[in-house]
Amino acid sequence: MGFEFLPDVVDRLIERHFIPNGRPFRSCQPRDLLLQVRNHCTYHRLPRTMTDEGFDFAVENYFSIL
Repeated sequence: MGFEFLPDVVDRLIERHFIPNGRPFRSCQPRDLLLQVRNHCTYHRLPRTMTDEGFDFAVENYFSIL
């Protein structure tokens, strides 16, 4: 998807959004969350970079409850 892998950002994603919520890991989540981050970067004309803010946005959208 054109992202440089940044292990520190992924570690914070897990520490902030998975462990505290007891959220299980699913094999589709990396792809789905990166698509959300990519779309966020495209919409806001930001460089395609893994950031904490991008993943915060992605998690809020992806795990929203209707």
